[in-house]
Amino acid sequence: MTNNNWLKVCSRLSPTEPIDLDQKIEGLVLSDPVKAGATGYPLMCETPTVPSSVIWEFEQDDTICLGVRVSKSIGNYAGAAARLVAVAVERSVTPIIFTTLPYSGFERFGFRVERLVGKTNEELAASEEELKQFWHIDVVIDLSDVVSLG
Repeated sequence: MTNNNWLKVCSRLSPTEPIDLDQKIEGLVLSDPVKAGATGYPLMCETPTVPSSVIWEFEQDDTICLGVRVSKSIGNYAGAAARLVAVAVERSVTPIIFTTLPYSGFERFGFRVERLVGKTNEELAASEEELKQFWHIDVVIDLSDVVSLG
């Protein structure tokens, strides 16, 4: 194999394993349509747990996420993604992309992308605030700040 092939193999090495979604949410899907909502999830649970919190639970208490606001398209997504990866590795943070765009440009690299919903600035701010609370994010930077670093 060439060095490039070994670098590709190295880039896929990770101590984490994919999760089995069926096994993770097994207890949440109800077969009784009277007790389940239109999606099949329970309307009321003894312990309120929504599927997203089961799937995206934090494995470590010290997991730190960084919000990155993407409000307009940029020219060099690969360069910006490389900068975010460098920040993630150097600072042990997980970048979470916040966007109102239908396609942020970071989906293809495997970043977690969250869509902000709302028609007014107040609704968009509330949507971002809710996501910040979910991901335990204290800092949100604008993508233009990342791009300006070069």
